[in-house]
Amino acid sequence: MYFPNKISQQTFVRIARTGKHSLKPALGRLNLVTLRIGAIIGVGIFMLTGNAASNYAEPAVVISFIYTKKRTQKIPEETNNETTEH
Repeated sequence: MYFPNKISQQTFVRIARTGKHSLKPALGRLNLVTLRIGAIIGVGIFMLTGNAASNYAEPAVVISFIYTKKRTQKIPEETNNETTEH
């Protein structure tokens, strides 16, 4: 493993030997509940989008993926040309 400094390596060795760590929980109950609700809503949005795409817009989805792929391949070239001009 790569350790940027000696302190982190010593800390890693101490935790590996003793099994004890000094990490404290950072998320409370409210944070965990809202995280779970957000995950459920996010999954629902993706499920509805995927269902609508598969049932109603099959060819359009394929065309949009092809367009997006071609468009994202051109973006680095455009940004490189802009940075070299300045």
